[in-house]
Amino acid sequence: MGNKVIFDTDPGVDDAFALLYALSHPEIEVMGITTVFGNVPVDIATQNALILSEKSGLNTAVYTGASKPQERIVNNFPNFIHGNDGFGNINHSKSQLTKSNIDAENFIIKSVQNYHGEVNIIAIGPLTNIANSFNQITTF
Repeated sequence: MGNKVIFDTDPGVDDAFALLYALSHPEIEVMGITTVFGNVPVDIATQNALILSEKSGLNTAVYTGASKPQERIVNNFPNFIHGNDGFGNINHSKSQLTKSNIDAENFIIKSVQNYHGEVNIIAIGPLTNIANSFNQITTF
């Protein structure tokens, strides 16, 4: 396959296009999609990632990540841009896929350990999943 990638995202409208591009690119192997709060709450981000994974036809695994930042409080999301559903309020039907039982931070850690030096992380949302993974690794 191609370059191994973990795609870390908070799928609103903008991230949806980037994720679909990565999933369809012949030189990119998206090993997994990790979700994070940002454009939408993490539960909506996860549902959106599942929809995109299913629509791509690849059924790439989705791993739920951080629901809030490490330090600050999130009071609202930019629904005036992305709508309440993250996709501009198109109210897309729910995916038939289900999220993984492994959380995003542990998926990132295991992938980097199993494919040392081969994994690239494309992080296009808040970097909290990356920070949480890094913090867990440095406390071993």
